[in-house]
Amino acid sequence: LPLEGTAFVPATPQLLSFAGPRELLKTAWAMYTERARLYTAIYLLPVLAGLAPALLQESGTVTPEHPLFMIVNLLSGILSMLGVIALLRAISRPDQTTWESAYREAAQRFFPYLWLMIVSGVIVGGLFVLFIIPGLYVGILFSLGMFVFITEEERGMRALLISKAYVQ
Repeated sequence: LPLEGTAFVPATPQLLSFAGPRELLKTAWAMYTERARLYTAIYLLPVLAGLAPALLQESGTVTPEHPLFMIVNLLSGILSMLGVIALLRAISRPDQTTWESAYREAAQRFFPYLWLMIVSGVIVGGLFVLFIIPGLYVGILFSLGMFVFITEEERGMRALLISKAYVQ
């Protein structure tokens, strides 16, 4: 739960000023163009791995029910999740990141990230099945959970509660 004096709830109220949309886009574009090679290199592996199941199926030698297809699909999903973690890590710490360090940290944080996605999915999915509107609402509240996990290094339910505090 948000506590006074923590990073996400200041102890003393401050007047916050936000950059306008034009300034945000200008800053984001400058950051992207400066680091585009790194970001492309990081996400190239999951993109190529994502093609493997489709190419395997298109070859006609393996059907979706075949164990090899299932294994390739599972590995593709794992590489995709590692790519997301590595890319978010590179974006959140642009001066301290190389391709190797991003994937090294992604591998170390894979299981906590997976747990966060499972907890979030069960809560949002359960609410969505019971009541559509509350499921959408909680899904929006928890939408920043993976960003909190990467940037603030909070895990599980704590990351989801911080996400909720940010969205509110």
